[in-house]
Amino acid sequence: MNKTKSSLFIFFVVCLTAIRAQKIQISAFDSVQKTPLLDVKAISKKGVLLAASKNSGKILFDKSLVQTGITLYKEGYRPKEISLFDIKSSDSLVVFLDLNVNKLDTANIRIQRKDFIFSTNQIIEDYIVKDKDHILLIVSGKNQGHFNLHLINFNGDVLHKVEFYSEPSREFFKDCNNNYHLVLKDSAYQISFFDSTVSLVFKVPLKTLFDLLYPCKIMLGNKAIVEIKGQEKKVEGMYFDNRAPALYTDYFLYSNSKKTFFKRLYLNQNITKMYREELNYEKSWKGIKSDQAIESQRSFYYSKIYKSPHLYFFKNSDSTFVTYDLEVDSLSYFNIKTGASNNIKLAPLYQKSDFNICQDDKTRNVYFNKRHSNLIYHHDLATNTFTRIRSTLTINARLICIYDNTLFYVEKPAGATDKIFLRCFPIKL
Repeated sequence: MNKTKSSLFIFFVVCLTAIRAQKIQISAFDSVQKTPLLDVKAISKKGVLLAASKNSGKILFDKSLVQTGITLYKEGYRPKEISLFDIKSSDSLVVFLDLNVNKLDTANIRIQRKDFIFSTNQIIEDYIVKDKDHILLIVSGKNQGHFNLHLINFNGDVLHKVEFYSEPSREFFKDCNNNYHLVLKDSAYQISFFDSTVSLVFKVPLKTLFDLLYPCKIMLGNKAIVEIKGQEKKVEGMYFDNRAPALYTDYFLYSNSKKTFFKRLYLNQNITKMYREELNYEKSWKGIKSDQAIESQRSFYYSKIYKSPHLYFFKNSDSTFVTYDLEVDSLSYFNIKTGASNNIKLAPLYQKSDFNICQDDKTRNVYFNKRHSNLIYHHDLATNTFTRIRSTLTINARLICIYDNTLFYVEKPAGATDKIFLRCFPIKL
């Protein structure tokens, strides 16, 4: 009987040892603070999520699931590669992750500017740099209820003109499938380019355009990311009424008619806290400061500061894209095939409301421009490097566009009474 119990015990121990040998435990820590990290994801080379760490920083999964090694991902940290040899040769690994904070290198550029000159009785409402030879502009006359589309070359010659006599001008819209649309007051046309001409096709009601295409932020193959804002609410007051944006915005991944949750973006908590503290301070002035003055400040907050959270989406490759959340100074790379993501902390970009952000359609690099300054930020998506560019020109302009490392913008220089410019100059890194 004792021999039987002893045999069973030995058998149990052997089995338990075998089971444990099939598992591996990875303990993830911050490399500086030496503290355990929560929600570190272990992802296989095939893009399969194996497990994620708890508060202890421990990740536990079956060795049999790993064939070619894994990568550890944590928002704000640099990815860590773990080889197949390390996994197979040990049952327990300790890994330290480094914070991923991008540093900005500084470069200087020399301006070799080219100007497309228009008279001041014309207004450049919007424009598209189609390629190295063609620019399409919305040009309207002052105090006139019509506008023209001008397709020009880089010599400034008008190659083709489309006239609108009964429509006030609006703007161009680029959808998630890289098609351009001319947006009018109540309708929209898709734009087709043919050599040195432009045609307007597929007229649709404006509501149709924005209901179907505007929520789509990016499309890769048959997969698309769609933005759905939360419900707005009406804020009523004695003197002012406002529409308050939703506290969050949701993003969903659509693939083959299937809808899966992608990300929820909350309203900037620091701004909300600042406003609440300011409002409480104002309430303490009750009887000293008028109700109308307090409510006016509240109205200003809702109309100018309290904005819906928003992500910027840019294509990186046929299967990856990049998102920028400027409210919290972060960007993320996302692989739409595997589901793998990598979040990176940005160096703070102060006065974010004054930043223009756009992608170079040819190089796919992303540029940030701070108005009223000579600073341009260049983000190389392929190498994930940032460069801060100082130009010899202070850019105080609207309608910023980058194409083939060339900066375009519309400006009426100080002192110029009879001219308005569409300017461009190459950015040399």
